[in-house]
Amino acid sequence: MKKIVVLLLALMSFFSFSKNYEKKEDKKGTGTSAIDLVLIESSKNSYDFSFEYVMLGSMPKLHQLAGTAYKNGDKYIFKVSDGSKLEFSIKNNKVVVSGDFDRLVKGEYIYTSESTSEDRETIEWIKENIMTD
Repeated sequence: MKKIVVLLLALMSFFSFSKNYEKKEDKKGTGTSAIDLVLIESSKNSYDFSFEYVMLGSMPKLHQLAGTAYKNGDKYIFKVSDGSKLEFSIKNNKVVVSGDFDRLVKGEYIYTSESTSEDRETIEWIKENIMTD
């Protein structure tokens, strides 16, 4: 029985659990498409995350942001080298993003679906090719 429990724990730590969230509609019309948030449970009390949204206008432009937020008290925090940060408060099927990093991604997100296997690759690609820290 102990072997089964140990095997189950090892399998759970091997597989990452991830979920997709979407920001509630902003009735003011900020000139952005819906903002999608992907959270993937990582090791060492952290979550890998990515945001994707399109700035609307005559020349729509895709914006992406990714990183790793580490547990600090009851929140997860992502810090940038310039001192700015994003805070994630994760409760059941709701995520509240606050902080001083990017005003567009701040707000309340609701759960939409389980993530796909490509989400991990997308987050790593954004971190390597877009994010400058």
